Amino acid sequence: MSSFDATPKKVKFSAIDCISDGYELIKSDYWLFLAMFFVAVLVAGIFPLVLMGPVMLGIFTTLKAKESGEEIKFEMVFKGFEKFLDGFLAFLFSFLGMSVLFLPIIIIAAIYILFVGAAIPDTGSPGPAVLGSSILLVIMAVILISMSGIIQALFMFSYPLIVDQNMPAWDATKLSIKAAFKNVWTLFILTIIHMIMGVIGVCLCYVGILFVVPIMYASWQIAYKRMFYAA
Repeated sequence: MSSFDATPKKVKFSAIDCISDGYELIKSDYWLFLAMFFVAVLVAGIFPLVLMGPVMLGIFTTLKAKESGEEIKFEMVFKGFEKFLDGFLAFLFSFLGMSVLFLPIIIIAAIYILFVGAAIPDTGSPGPAVLGSSILLVIMAVILISMSGIIQALFMFSYPLIVDQNMPAWDATKLSIKAAFKNVWTLFILTIIHMIMGVIGVCLCYVGILFVVPIMYASWQIAYKRMFYAA
């Protein structure tokens, strides 16, 4: 078995393989993982800014245990609260990073929408310029969603690094960003696949997304091992 390598580097691996190997990782305990993820979502939803980080640590703790061949127990999902501060800080850094990107764009988009609304004639029929601007706004939204996937990937590995290597939150976040940048296109494809899975789940009466979330996070665990335990 390869040893942990903290040197950020480009590694050849497939996003599709991360999905399929992630499913293989959890399939024997799939329903248990589904129950744990459902409870994790409920707990994190109480106060996301404070609780999401520790919950994420609990999720990756269970995935690491499964990967190591340990018996999976329901209460493992709460193990992340043993490193509450690191989990909270890791999520806070991620939240701030997303805010730096999104807040200016949201403000610009809001101003833009106001001007487009003011440009619509009293007849209520938008002119060609308004229609063109609306198309541009849709394109901007697609770009924004794509960028959000990249930002998510940059910060995601801070959680398994804290769990696996007992790193402080700031060190784990910095290493996660550096390593993700080296493999940004593969991770971008992975996040796009996750988005497609999420859309399909939402289309299945919304609750369908719960059934794919465990596979999504298992795929992140596989990607983590590919990047930091490469031979």
